Amino acid sequence: MLRSVHKNWISLTNSLAGYEDISMRSIRSVMTSVDFGKNLMRSDCSVQCRDNEVLVTAYCGATRNPAQFLGERAASCGLVPSAENTPLVAICVGSPQ
Repeated sequence: MLRSVHKNWISLTNSLAGYEDISMRSIRSVMTSVDFGKNLMRSDCSVQCRDNEVLVTAYCGATRNPAQFLGERAASCGLVPSAENTPLVAICVGSPQ
């Protein structure tokens, strides 16, 4: 599976090679937890692309579980802490403003 993802990444990179003004960025985010006391915790594993970028793909964890797309610039692996859903990996593609 890793070979397939790497092959797709190379294919996407090659298809954008002629466009110097287009940028591609990989984001990796790990789940963070905040303790509010009294057994209340909030966890978050999300990414946000920049204003001039669009989220192309995202997955959660080493097994590449599907991420939840929160719009054209954001994705999340959910609010429930899970070792199998971290890290969140996303690819953002953008152009100059």
